[in-house]
Amino acid sequence: MNLETQHETLLSFRNVGVSYWLRQNAFKRSRHFALKDVTFDLNRGDSLGVIGRNGCGKSTLLRLLAGVMAPDHGKIAAKPGLRVSLLTLQLGFVDYLSGRENAILSGMFLGMKKRDIMNRLNLIIEFAELGDFIDQPLSTYSSGMRARLGFAVAFQMDPDIILVDEVLGVGDADFQAKSVEIMQERIQSANSTVVFVSHSAPLIKKLCNRAIWLENGVVKESGETAKVVDFYETALAEHYVRQIETEIKQGLPVFIRAKGANTIYILRDRKVLPIRSWDEFIALGGRTEAIRVVLPDIFAALQDARQVDRVIRQLEANVFCFVRPQGKKAVFAIRNGKLIPVESPEDLARLGGHPGLIREITLEQFFAIRDEGIQGVLDF
Repeated sequence: MNLETQHETLLSFRNVGVSYWLRQNAFKRSRHFALKDVTFDLNRGDSLGVIGRNGCGKSTLLRLLAGVMAPDHGKIAAKPGLRVSLLTLQLGFVDYLSGRENAILSGMFLGMKKRDIMNRLNLIIEFAELGDFIDQPLSTYSSGMRARLGFAVAFQMDPDIILVDEVLGVGDADFQAKSVEIMQERIQSANSTVVFVSHSAPLIKKLCNRAIWLENGVVKESGETAKVVDFYETALAEHYVRQIETEIKQGLPVFIRAKGANTIYILRDRKVLPIRSWDEFIALGGRTEAIRVVLPDIFAALQDARQVDRVIRQLEANVFCFVRPQGKKAVFAIRNGKLIPVESPEDLARLGGHPGLIREITLEQFFAIRDEGIQGVLDF
């Protein structure tokens, strides 16, 4: 391949946007923009990583790349005759057919010719590690065996651009390692152009020479992979810390677990404390769905006492205190120097209060707080 062909632009996105209509009720709809203003080029030989949180627009971008939908605005320019395929696992699988028959059928659904599939069938069987099971009905396969067969078939495609959407986590650890290795070989081939969509920053770094970070339908950063992934991971860490701060402000117990680890911790008393039993977890008000799984670097930051102190100081600066004017039944919460009416006992509990925390103040103090703020009026 000559230099001119190697840097040939296969796809070009300019200010591309896609929206959907969401139904709010029987008479009203609202417009949701999955993508708002996306611009980038995909050149021959590129391995482009697309990273971002759930709901950022990655799946919509894949549909545009595959040509199965058109944008609402902006322009997509593609080289004439361009062949783009999505690496889809288990397409067309039928339970009562054998693994061999499903391999042929799935390959044909993916656009391959039957004779090409037959020529590669031994490679498919060997890669899927199915052995004699290849001639057994698919209904006898475990989920991991089905996934391995699906990956082995799908990877026989040879389009101009291959789109990969989070399929490298199939099978056991050994098969996952083999999948990543063969994907790396495909990407490093001079003829391959790959768009790889993933939540995994390490995989994006390992497999891609360029990356874009999508956030709320917009390209937040693009360019060299390490730089883009570093920006993404920094923003993700800040997002998790903000969420944790919000939960503490609301008086909720915050349970965290480092990704890849089993131990659950609670953030309390300026420390990240381990929970030693399931009974203790339940007694502390824990629920399985409330456990926040955080990346190891975020977990390490939260274990740093200085980081926890920073969170606690921010919370203490905004803590509620509760007062009642003398001779009155009304209770008010004070935060940031402002009076907030407490409408009910449930409202008091929601704000982190209870009757023992309510301080009685004079009417003069109450009106001074209302008119001038808390500074200099009460000694808290």
